[in-house]
Amino acid sequence: MFMKNVCQLCNTTRKALAYYEEKQLISPTVLENGYRDYSSEDIAAIKEISVLRQC
Repeated sequence: MFMKNVCQLCNTTRKALAYYEEKQLISPTVLENGYRDYSSEDIAAIKEISVLRQC
């Protein structure tokens, strides 16, 4: 799943995704064209981070 879809699904921003990747909380696959492909594990981690941030 690409960044735009993940942002909509998880109700987060591109900047937040970049931050999570920088801190190695998620590790999307980077395709040849530079696009990031988020796995179901990455999406689950993003959703968990969102829940924990609300606590």
